[in-house]
Amino acid sequence: MNNFTYSIPTKIHFGKGQISHLSELSESGNKVLLCYGGGSIKKAGIYDEAVKILKEEDMEIFELSGIAPNPKIESVREGVKLCKENDIDMVLAIGGGSVIDCAKVVAAGACYDGDPWDLVITPRWIKKALPIYSVLTLSATGSEMDPFAVISDMSKNEKWGTASEHMKPKMSILDPEYTYSVSKKQTAKFVKAVDGDTAKLSVKGRTYTFRFLAVDTPETVKPNTPVAFMGKRASDYTKSELKKAKKIQIQYDGNKTDKYGRKLAWIWVDGKLLQDKLVKKGYARVYYIYGRYKYTNILQKSEKKARKKKLGIWKNYSAAFPDSSSSKNTTTPTKKSNNYVWVSRSGSKYHSYAGCSGMKNPSKIKKADAVSKGYTACKKCY
Repeated sequence: MNNFTYSIPTKIHFGKGQISHLSELSESGNKVLLCYGGGSIKKAGIYDEAVKILKEEDMEIFELSGIAPNPKIESVREGVKLCKENDIDMVLAIGGGSVIDCAKVVAAGACYDGDPWDLVITPRWIKKALPIYSVLTLSATGSEMDPFAVISDMSKNEKWGTASEHMKPKMSILDPEYTYSVSKKQTAKFVKAVDGDTAKLSVKGRTYTFRFLAVDTPETVKPNTPVAFMGKRASDYTKSELKKAKKIQIQYDGNKTDKYGRKLAWIWVDGKLLQDKLVKKGYARVYYIYGRYKYTNILQKSEKKARKKKLGIWKNYSAAFPDSSSSKNTTTPTKKSNNYVWVSRSGSKYHSYAGCSGMKNPSKIKKADAVSKGYTACKKCY
C-alpha cells in the first residue's frame, strides 16, 4: 500500500499511520471539539491515539459523543452549545458519515445566531463554519470530502439534507486499517413478516425483502397453494422474534440476491441467529438451494436434534413439504466425490455439489479435467 496526499480542496492524507497529521489542527487554534459515536473508536484504540497527538500539540479537547446513525438535531444543538460556551476553534470528527455530517452542521451552527435546524432546511443561510477535520473509520461514505450533511428531527419526523462549500472538511485522514474493525453485520429494522423464512426489513432507511439464508419453512403465501403443516406457526414465530427484538442485524454471505430480487442474508436478533432458532424449534429445515454458507454446520446440528425429538415439521414432514419429493430445490447437497466435481460455464471454481453458490446449469465433470481447464476449488465447499 502506498501512502499519498492530495487536495480537492479538502486535503486527504491516505494510508497507514496518517493519523499523525492531526498535528496540523494546531494551524486552526488550540481548542477542538472532538465528535464521535458510540465508543467503537475507543475499543479500536483510535481515540487514545488521536488524543495523544492533540495533547502533544497542547490542544484543549472538548467532546461530543454518542452521535447516532442518522444524526439527530439534538446532537447538533449540543455540539453548537459546547462550541459557543468554550470558544471552540475547530471541529474534529472521528467516525463514519453520520458523525462527520453532525460535525459539519455543528461547525456551521457555531457561526450562526439562530437554531442550527434553520441551516438544515435553508442551506443558503450558511455563511461561515469553523474549520472541519475528519478521521474516517467506515468506507462507503463521501462525507469526508464533500459539502453535504443529512440531519433528522424526530420530533417533526423529518430528515433533511443540507450543503455548503463552507462545510467541506479542511483535512481528512483515510487509514484503511481503521475500517478493519467494522462489523460485517448491518443494523436493520423490522417492517413486516412475509412468512417463516422471508421478511421485509429496513436498512439505512430503505425497505428490502429478505429471504433467510440456508433455511426453508412450510409455505403460507405461495399462490394457489394451501397453507402447509406448521407454516402458520413458523410465520408467527418469525414475526414475533423480529417484532420484539431490540436489535436486528443482517449479514451477507456469498450471493446477495436471489433470482426474484430478494436479499439473501443471515438474520440476527439480539445477537442470536434467527435461522438457528427456527431450526431448533422444528419450524424450518436446512436448505441448500442458495449454497452452503458460513453457519450451515450449526444449522445441521440443530436440525439433527429437532428431527430426533420430532419437533414441528418433523412430526409430519410430508405435510409440511408436500412437494419435497419432486422439488428441484433439493435440501441435501450432492454427496462429495473425490473423482467428480460441478462447474458452470461462467464460473472459475469447481464445486463439490451442484447447489453451491447458486450455479446456473452446472455440469458434472471429472475433477482432473476441471483442474486441467483452469478451474480452482471453491473455498465454501472444500
